[in-house]
Amino acid sequence: MTTNDVVESRQLAVAEPSSKDPTLLSATKDANHDFSGSKIQVLIVDDLRLVCEGLQAIFAEDQDIDIVGFALNGKDAIEQVSKIKPDVVILDLLMPGMGGIEATKRISKQYPDVKILILSATDDDSIVSEIIAAGANGYVFKNMVISELALAIRSVHSGS
Repeated sequence: MTTNDVVESRQLAVAEPSSKDPTLLSATKDANHDFSGSKIQVLIVDDLRLVCEGLQAIFAEDQDIDIVGFALNGKDAIEQVSKIKPDVVILDLLMPGMGGIEATKRISKQYPDVKILILSATDDDSIVSEIIAAGANGYVFKNMVISELALAIRSVHSGS
């Protein structure tokens, strides 16, 4: 699948690693930034604390993406969304307790303005279709470079 595939009347952002060029992060900032002056507030949800803290550290100096919190499972994600009201939630697909698909269904129903980006290693087309049908705005692979994750965050935030 590519970035422009449409599933269930939603646009699906599936980003595969296409570049190791670190300048892509800065080159793509202006392309999708809304220039409103406020940062995109992002909640990270992954059962591995290292992933959450690692992404928080990576985006610490970013000019338009602000990691405002993290949760370790889907249930905690819903609670955090209600408290923080982030612009974008990055959800791991497979987590103990409540996984990404169920969390996506609940978050998209309760908070329709919150954009959801699924982050996983799974590339099964039927799973991707299920994720989008559940209400996710995009899907990215865990093996992508950070600049492509930043582009995906900006893209779903802007409605792509």
